[in-house]
Amino acid sequence: MRGFGGFAGWSTIGGQTQSPYVVGGVDPTDTWLGMSTPGGSSSGSAVAVAAGMAPIALGTETDGSILLPSDRAGLYSLKLTVGKLSTRGLLPFTRVTDSLGPMTKSPKDVATLLDILTPIQGGTHHDALTASFKGLRIGFLDPAEWAPGPGAVRPNDDYTKQVKCRMPSLRLKKPGLL
Repeated sequence: MRGFGGFAGWSTIGGQTQSPYVVGGVDPTDTWLGMSTPGGSSSGSAVAVAAGMAPIALGTETDGSILLPSDRAGLYSLKLTVGKLSTRGLLPFTRVTDSLGPMTKSPKDVATLLDILTPIQGGTHHDALTASFKGLRIGFLDPAEWAPGPGAVRPNDDYTKQVKCRMPSLRLKKPGLL
């Protein structure tokens, strides 16, 4: 990011990264992580995969730089547990939260990349791809407690109406299971 007032995804070499899914590019009145930006510091990697320039990419994340760019580019990604992959050779921001993670177009590609980077003895990451919702647990967060502040993302009235609507109660046979 180039000082104050810049946008996520800006590079001194190539300029502003553009999301392949945002018509018209970055809105100059948007906030640094606003909806028209391609996301965080790994946005170049995400845009390259989404645009077909690379089949897979690795991103680095301290606070959202794998997940947000992948989300904006329509990709699958995973922030691995800190220390799961070595960050040797990377410029550290903080060793407490820095991690590497895959950015791909499919869950199978995520599993394949993880099989290369973090092999599982006696199995593969593909074993977890069951294509079944059996045993799936779903959690809900309070958007008021987890939403980024207005300095990062400009409030969106339509979004606010959606998250504040009342939903009917849902009774589960067993807590957390469908």
